[in-house]
Amino acid sequence: MPDVLSSEEVEQLTQASDRIVESCNSDGPYVQIRPGIVEEPAFHPLLACSPTIPLLVQLLSPNIHLHTTAIIYKFPQITDDEETIRQRGWHRDIGITEDLGHNNLIRAGIKVGYCLTDFHQPHSGFTMFAEGSHLEKTPLQIPAGEVDPINAVDLCLNAGDAFLFENRIFHTSAPNLSNRTSKFIIMFAPIGVLGLVIPTLMTTGTELFEVMGKFALTVLLGLGIHLFVVLPLFLKLIAKENPLNQYRAMAPALLTAFSTASSSATLPLTMDCVRKRAGVSNKVTSFTLPLGATVNMDGTALFECVVVVFLAQLFGVEMGFVTQFSVVVMALLTSIGVAGIPSASLVAIIVILNAAGFEPDQITIGVGIVYVVDRILDMCRTAVNVFGDSCAAVVIGKTEGESGYYENLDDTEDDSST
Repeated sequence: MPDVLSSEEVEQLTQASDRIVESCNSDGPYVQIRPGIVEEPAFHPLLACSPTIPLLVQLLSPNIHLHTTAIIYKFPQITDDEETIRQRGWHRDIGITEDLGHNNLIRAGIKVGYCLTDFHQPHSGFTMFAEGSHLEKTPLQIPAGEVDPINAVDLCLNAGDAFLFENRIFHTSAPNLSNRTSKFIIMFAPIGVLGLVIPTLMTTGTELFEVMGKFALTVLLGLGIHLFVVLPLFLKLIAKENPLNQYRAMAPALLTAFSTASSSATLPLTMDCVRKRAGVSNKVTSFTLPLGATVNMDGTALFECVVVVFLAQLFGVEMGFVTQFSVVVMALLTSIGVAGIPSASLVAIIVILNAAGFEPDQITIGVGIVYVVDRILDMCRTAVNVFGDSCAAVVIGKTEGESGYYENLDDTEDDSST
């Protein structure tokens, strides 16, 4: 049941849980506290939680009975430790001994769990269940050499979510391996891209590599013209500043943008360079650069246009003037909403290709082909995006009547070299 608790309720319950767990001296990676939980005022609203309680009433009818409460707390652990990974502790709780209203009633109950953390965060810990294990009459069977049963399920819940399970289901608390899992999946990304490219390669032959090289060079040429011709003219004609000073001032940020391929990750350094090295006021910097990191994606818009035209030529899709003009408009609009993270523009390209009339299989293969050379192009266009943001900040600052730019540039370069 998603979003049962609000963020405020999660925060209150987390603070109460942390306080209780800190008062319990435990050296192990896992602690479960039962006594005194119902006396904690922060947990009282859970007894009348509107999303879950009506469902419990439907399932248990009049035989509803609060038997016990507990805090299950999984301390952060290093997941590379093999011994830690094997400390699962699969178990099921058969603790209900009271007759819940009828002599023939099966003595089992329903547990409600409220998540106070995101299970997918590395080292946060998560809960696993053995599906169908409430029907087992014998202890849980785990294959030799394994730590979990074959039917183990990871719920991957978020903070504020709730889950209901029968008291007899085997479950365990485990260290979160999501970081390792994501790395494992990423390892297969090149193989997946190869699988997308091979069908087209078999059709077009080795000429595809020549075409992809020309495509990459076209993108780099367009980015180079924008970076070394358009933006410098922008600074020279409007801001009346020497573009070479801007390149020197933004050198650390451009290097970081190129290496990370993320304008959002580079934003703190971009603001520092524009404010301290270029000399733009904090008022202009703090307004234009955070906004520009999301909105001003000039390199991304250029890249998206080239990709659509390239794939149209590759697959023989006819694009008239109206279609090409609409692609340019959509590229400008979608670049505004693209996240400042690596390869985020590929999502926008899928939207544009759909609107331009490409077939689904053409989109799938086309995006896979572009992905082959996307990393280096992503690094380059991110640097262009960051430099474009800094130029906009300088121009806006000049229109606000600011002066004295780049006066401290030599001093900051000496400090950085030192």
